[in-house]
Amino acid sequence: TKIKNMVDIVIEDEDYREFHIALDFIFRVRGALHLIAKKKDDTLRLDYIYDVAIYLGFGDKPNSHIKLYKKVMDSLQTMHRYSMVWVELLSESEGKKAKTVADDFHHLLDELILKESINDINYQFIYKLMKSKKPQRLNKELIRDVKKIFAHQNAYLILKTLMDAKMLGYIIPPMKRVMNLAQFDGYHHYSVDVHSLKSLYFLENIEDEFLRSLFNSLSPQEQFLLKIVTVLHDVGKGRKQDHSIVGAKVFKIFAQKLSMDSSFIEMGQKIILFHTLMSKVAQREDIYSEQTILKFASHFPSERLLKMIYIFTYADMSAVGGNIYSNFTAKLLRTLYKNSLEVIGNDNKLKETSKRVKNENILMKKEEFLALPKSLQNAILSIPSDFLFTKYAPLSIIEISKNAISMEGEYVFKITNTKSLTIELIRKTCINIGYLLSKLSNLDIVNMDICKLFDGMKYFKIEFNESIDESQIELIESFIEGSFSKKSNLKLTKPKLNPFMFDVDCTHSQEYALMRLKCPNQKGLFAYVISIFDELNID
Repeated sequence: TKIKNMVDIVIEDEDYREFHIALDFIFRVRGALHLIAKKKDDTLRLDYIYDVAIYLGFGDKPNSHIKLYKKVMDSLQTMHRYSMVWVELLSESEGKKAKTVADDFHHLLDELILKESINDINYQFIYKLMKSKKPQRLNKELIRDVKKIFAHQNAYLILKTLMDAKMLGYIIPPMKRVMNLAQFDGYHHYSVDVHSLKSLYFLENIEDEFLRSLFNSLSPQEQFLLKIVTVLHDVGKGRKQDHSIVGAKVFKIFAQKLSMDSSFIEMGQKIILFHTLMSKVAQREDIYSEQTILKFASHFPSERLLKMIYIFTYADMSAVGGNIYSNFTAKLLRTLYKNSLEVIGNDNKLKETSKRVKNENILMKKEEFLALPKSLQNAILSIPSDFLFTKYAPLSIIEISKNAISMEGEYVFKITNTKSLTIELIRKTCINIGYLLSKLSNLDIVNMDICKLFDGMKYFKIEFNESIDESQIELIESFIEGSFSKKSNLKLTKPKLNPFMFDVDCTHSQEYALMRLKCPNQKGLFAYVISIFDELNID
């Protein structure tokens, strides 16, 4: 049949009006591009988008180009959506005008979920979804639908169909704010909504056999949780606050509406809060260093959580675009996963490292820390000694580090003699600490801290239970200076010790042994023990 006027045959007036508004806007963008580029250029490149935003009245504010991008993408999708519907109608034997469909949304969704193959969803079905009554809020019926979708083995295809029908933001409200939200970070190839759904696609279609076996080992409830986390992990983007923090909060609200168990909600929040950590550690840090592994594993201290962040990271990186998830990246992630799996059983070390990580986060928010040069900030955070972070206050750590970095000679020390004598010392070269302690053996030591800093430096703090006469300060200074030159063997009085007082754990961790000595307090005890360590070259 010869068609004279397509509008009269297959197109509703309301649909045509929406299509034409989108088309007119795209032509305006195209015209602005030609004027700005001073040639025919139909590609909205990053170097043009700011000028086009100003030219079309979006303003010159920092987020104006993002608003332009969202409208461009929305207009292109509108044009594509209606074009496909009309092409399908025209391809039928008789032109048949599309009618506004009043199907119940939940009935259509049930039909979508129950389809054996949803790869062949046609645009007329999508059109039906578009014209159905949109759910106004997340009521019981809609919550039931959401649960059915995420429990489905092809949740991605269902959600993709809903996105094509402009319904994704209605069935998953947290997604509304990130629809067509551009990511101008030089890393992501797609907008937030597209990236999130692609992540779900890779989660449901894992190619790596080892990862697929890990995913299959999760319970149905854990798989359900991981799917929701994968879709919502970036919903915090486009806000002023860190998107991981916002995303974790938004996820919690949505998960509570789905009546998820509190323990699962906590797991989901943790994954979203640290969802970029595994890729960063694997690609930027020494994944064979015990400290690196412990710091990473302290965020995911169970095998179940470790599995989930590993699987999620694979899906997230695969959905970025390009060749971000490569064979090389896969090897790094798998090594990090296996190394972390080995330390999970070491509860004491994980707790200690977890305390360090918590105190690091407090430290990084301090104005005094933020005022330091970036190189010194990085040096402080790389300090091997967990003890320094778990015992010392943030400002003390900053002060110690500043003294170390500004040190001109091979060592620097400070003597305090108010309520009791305290010696603080930072050294670059080796110190004969046994010699120093032997010279001070007439005083009772109540505490001695030895902490590795950065660039091979060490910090010593020796506290005594009494103060001394001020006239002796100069003598102690000479002892300190002598400890850097005295190399001869010391003749120390052996304290009263027996083998039953010692408890040695040679497998305390990959890098450290642990020795406990339980005995009566004796003058010269520290000097004797340290001198033996020095003789045996025990660090």
